[in-house]
Amino acid sequence: MNEQLQKPLGPTEWRLSHAHGCSLLPIEDESNLYRWREAIEKQGCKFILTTVVRDPLSHAISQLKSKQWAEMKDDQVRIPMEEWVAYLGTENRTAPRLWASQLDYFLFNCWDKNLDLHNTMSREEKVKRGIEILRNHFDLVIYQNHDLFEEIITRMIEFPPISLRSSNQHMLEINFTTQELSLMKRKVYENGDVDWIKAIQHIYGDYLKYLVYQ
Repeated sequence: MNEQLQKPLGPTEWRLSHAHGCSLLPIEDESNLYRWREAIEKQGCKFILTTVVRDPLSHAISQLKSKQWAEMKDDQVRIPMEEWVAYLGTENRTAPRLWASQLDYFLFNCWDKNLDLHNTMSREEKVKRGIEILRNHFDLVIYQNHDLFEEIITRMIEFPPISLRSSNQHMLEINFTTQELSLMKRKVYENGDVDWIKAIQHIYGDYLKYLVYQ
């Protein structure tokens, strides 16, 4: 991003930057987010920060897919389900990022699993900070709707309708027991992921609006 900021934007130019594994660390990078937005907007340009979030259990299942993929790649890798699911919870602070829950991944990425900040934050504090960061910095937050994201982002950048390829899909079967699913579901709740997603649905998707507008 710093390299991009050193190159002035053209009058009809858009630049895309994708933050993925081991990159943006929102809980510690807020100063950068403010700085980047200020630098772009000083040029008379738009700075648009977006993210798409998923159902917590669906995200956890995707992590299970990663576990199975690792086992297929290396016969020596064998992680019991209970141990793997424990990686999703707050009690395991030394877990590799590969097994982070969605909220932990959003806040901490893969950099600070052992830092004091992550060790001392309660479930409620993590949910609150996750929402604060979204509201302070993100211009578009979508819950589990790629088509809606595609429609809105093309309007925001004033492009004609285009198709944004949906990738990183797992097309093979994933099998697990009801007990394993229940264990994952309980863990993502205990970690704050369920509350965080419900808050996102309420703020950005009119979730539970029928309770207010009657």
